Amino acid sequence: MITIGLIIAAAAVALGLATRFRFPVSALAIAAGVVLQALEAPADDEVVQDGLLMAATFLVFVVGAELERRPLRRYQTAAFGLAVTMIVVTSLVGVALWATLGLDAWTATYWVVALTASSTLLVFELLRGRARLFEPIGRMVSATSLVQDVIVIVTLSVFAAFAPNTPNPARVLAGVAGLAVAAWLLSRWVAPFVMQRLGLDEEERLLFVLLTLFSFAAIARWTGGVLVTGAYFAGLSISRFPVGDLARGYLKSFSDFFTTIFYVMLGLVVTVPSPADVVPELVLVVAVLIIRPIVLLPLVRRSGLTVRSSIEAVTLLAQAGELAVIVAIVGMELGHIQENTFGTVVVLVAITTALAPWLSSDRVTWWLTHMFPFRAEALLGQPPSGHVVLLGCGETGAEVLAGLRAISTNVVVVDDDPGIVQVLADKGVTVVRGNGTDAKVLRLAGAQEARAIVSTMRRAPDNARLLSMVRGPTMLIRVFSEQEADQVRKLGGQPVIEAELAAAAFLKWHAEASAEQDRTSE
Repeated sequence: MITIGLIIAAAAVALGLATRFRFPVSALAIAAGVVLQALEAPADDEVVQDGLLMAATFLVFVVGAELERRPLRRYQTAAFGLAVTMIVVTSLVGVALWATLGLDAWTATYWVVALTASSTLLVFELLRGRARLFEPIGRMVSATSLVQDVIVIVTLSVFAAFAPNTPNPARVLAGVAGLAVAAWLLSRWVAPFVMQRLGLDEEERLLFVLLTLFSFAAIARWTGGVLVTGAYFAGLSISRFPVGDLARGYLKSFSDFFTTIFYVMLGLVVTVPSPADVVPELVLVVAVLIIRPIVLLPLVRRSGLTVRSSIEAVTLLAQAGELAVIVAIVGMELGHIQENTFGTVVVLVAITTALAPWLSSDRVTWWLTHMFPFRAEALLGQPPSGHVVLLGCGETGAEVLAGLRAISTNVVVVDDDPGIVQVLADKGVTVVRGNGTDAKVLRLAGAQEARAIVSTMRRAPDNARLLSMVRGPTMLIRVFSEQEADQVRKLGGQPVIEAELAAAAFLKWHAEASAEQDRTSE
């Protein structure tokens, strides 16, 4: 009981600090466990080991249940290419370390597999917090996470099948195939029937979800595989809409608890890496944070995302998460790797997940976008007047621009994405590269002398700053809620709720304003 109490107390502190300072709970929870270990807290090793296995199984179950596959189908090809590229890049780094440091083959192999998958839970948390989960960047990153997770889980099953002490490899592989088929059948027919048509109450639905987890895990163990394989396919079996939405609602409180507990116990059992492990750790950190994103960026750009969204996508994937640790746990259980390799993986997870929110933040993303090379900048010699300024030319902005050009309206576009700027400049559109909240950029675009300003900028604080800086022109602002609309009205703008209505709303305003001007001139 003392061990459980210490772990829960450390988890509570880590979760509280993570919530308060908006910091990844994984890094703080691992640190809390390391502190308990350094203080020689009275912890029962057997309790910790059993708890770590149970928490890991539930964590993988949550990861599998997190992804709804159908909306991601159009991104599957690009996601598969990204996942394979990440494997290739990580493999090259692993081979280099293997040859240079004289590592055994299993150690290098497990490093590669562990660093192949980014943290699905962290990626989803960041995308949801930034309201980008259902945008193209969110779909692309989610699809890539799904492909990575499947590759890692299947690879672990292969490792288990060909471990020295495995009596029947064919049975293990057949079990994996059977779990995959069972997950498909359950998601297609059984889960919708049980969760929607039987009229179960919430407790009974939760029991069905947990029964699914325990059943799949038991089958995986019975066939000689690893528990996490069964847990992952169990998660996939209930991830399909609308069952997935119900299941994720029931699992939310459990997932937060088990995730934090999992990382605290990792800190308790991890061996602090020796100085000899520092060099490979640094090389692997550089590979995950720098080399992989640079290689992936052209592939993401080819998929159609803007430069800024592409940079944010690759930086979101520039980390190793919960599956990396689970790969190391399985490797130790199978006898393939030693404790120092396990410690190296845990340290890498702590470092990369701690840096991921900062590395993919708006501030860093914009800074990296400004550094992106492109062929030309179309800046204005003299600020125009009596024109329309369009801030942002993504999907919504492009619709507005097409309508404006159809009626031959004088338009100046402001966008910070060098790829968009280049395309518009090649089409003969007057465009200024820069941020729509930058006073210098607004002066170059002649915002104060404009007839109207249309903002398709996504962030409410950016639009609030724009409205406080520019007075006089009619301001049409894209918003996503009534609360944002009220704020825009108070600041003197005209809100347009829902992005897809922005183009139609502006063209309607333009027609009415032109008619009013004609009547006045008569």
